[in-house]
Amino acid sequence: MNPLERAKENYVAAERDRIRDVSMARLRELIDLLMQLPEEDRYVWAREFARELLEGDEGTPVRSPMFREVIFPALHAGLRDRLPGCARWMAGFYPQLYKSPDCLSKLPAGQRTYRDLLRLAIDQDPIDALARGKLIDSIAGALDFAIHEVPDGVLAWWTSNSVSLEECHILQAELAEFEALAKQHGNEQEHAELIEECRYHFTAYADYLERRPEFTRYAEYLAADGRPEGF
Repeated sequence: MNPLERAKENYVAAERDRIRDVSMARLRELIDLLMQLPEEDRYVWAREFARELLEGDEGTPVRSPMFREVIFPALHAGLRDRLPGCARWMAGFYPQLYKSPDCLSKLPAGQRTYRDLLRLAIDQDPIDALARGKLIDSIAGALDFAIHEVPDGVLAWWTSNSVSLEECHILQAELAEFEALAKQHGNEQEHAELIEECRYHFTAYADYLERRPEFTRYAEYLAADGRPEGF
């Protein structure tokens, strides 16, 4: 076993023992060894480690120093070079990315959210079924949130407030993207009910907003349309 493999094994064991002082010391030893590698060798190691952590049985937590000093630079370079998997893995580390503003600021504006990174993964590798499945799940959660207070109203998942007419159009565009992804992924039927309800309410709520003098509440609009319960 070479020194790097031994350092990784020692770090993983320390994390398993859940003794923070020890695990942080072992982590620093591992990072220091990695920093002695040529940059490209370090990047290759980091990407494989990222894959193991996110898609294998590693189960090791990713501390901020490991993400900021080792994993992020490797994945960032991978995004630049359009390497398959890197955008998906960056999305997988989104909690760490969000808490690392210095890292987040290095990404272009259109690559700074979880879903944008998954979209990038699919753009760079159209057959990336893992990224597509994760994006479908994420959008499904947002769409479900948007209609969860019906018949009281339709919500914007990004503000938790009732949507405006313009925001209804944003939701309709997200629904169209969701339908296309689900169809490509082969699980459109699994989401058929959500798609049907969202299609109705995103259109109906926009109509309600345009006719608001006629209806004071969305529930009144729904009752007039024969849907007193909303669904």
